[in-house]
Amino acid sequence: MFESLQEARAAVGRHVAPEHVDKVLNVLIPAIGLKPGEPGNTVRGDSRLGGEPELPVGMEWPRPTPPADPADIAGRGNSSAEQAMLDHLSRNLPFASVAQIDLAEAHALGEVAADLPDTGRLLFFYDFCVGPWENGQRVARVIWDASPVNQTAPAALPGDLANVATHGTEHFGKELFHAPARPVTLFSGVTIPVETSNAPETEYVFEPGGLADVTDGVEDFWDEDDCWLGWRHHQLLGTPVPLQSDPRDYIAGYGTDEEVSDWKLLFQLEINDWSGERFDEGDVYFLIRTADLAARRFDQVQAVYQQT
Repeated sequence: MFESLQEARAAVGRHVAPEHVDKVLNVLIPAIGLKPGEPGNTVRGDSRLGGEPELPVGMEWPRPTPPADPADIAGRGNSSAEQAMLDHLSRNLPFASVAQIDLAEAHALGEVAADLPDTGRLLFFYDFCVGPWENGQRVARVIWDASPVNQTAPAALPGDLANVATHGTEHFGKELFHAPARPVTLFSGVTIPVETSNAPETEYVFEPGGLADVTDGVEDFWDEDDCWLGWRHHQLLGTPVPLQSDPRDYIAGYGTDEEVSDWKLLFQLEINDWSGERFDEGDVYFLIRTADLAARRFDQVQAVYQQT
């Protein structure tokens, strides 16, 4: 995503004729981005990737609900992945801590954060070992903690998570289980809408005379060397920037009574930047129904994994 309209204007100008630049800028989607903060400068209650979540006193580090049929999930991979997932699921390990978002920092950005609660923190958790083969609610957890910071405490890694975060397992490397805390700064930016099946926020992009018609295709923008790598994939709210098709298609529209438009992006994470090293590729999309976001039902979040 772009840090500002000025940055977007410079990039757009490299792809479209001058008379079309303003038209393109008018269809960009506001969103909250996460850019790297000062290394090692983490403060209680701040926004960060990885590290130890600050949980309310007495709350345990969350673990996935054991699946009803582990073999069904494991069977979605090849023979090697099947055995790896069966082993992992049998351990019932805690989630990896993905991110902590300071909601006061988000709301200081203005209207772009209007859909989020204005106090406390959002804590994101994910199972990186199984998530690539299992979309949905079981592999992710989002906690809205409205407690004052002085009523929280950095959670120590549970013993079993600390062990695999140090040594890994027979099938998965240690980097899938934990990442060091890395401070981030939130900013109000814009992102480019992408083609999707029936999401209202992007319909006009592909109508005659829309964004696609004046750019030789939206994909031109993904080739910008400095605009779509690493931390620029991290995003709160806005519209998803998919590596494949719209991630909302994976949980709505196919065999359900729901439409893609019933779902919103809550958070998009670029995995390599989360880990601080290149161990894997792909993005994780934390998605929530519009009605659930309004009602603050963050326990209803579902996650979708994609890679190129």
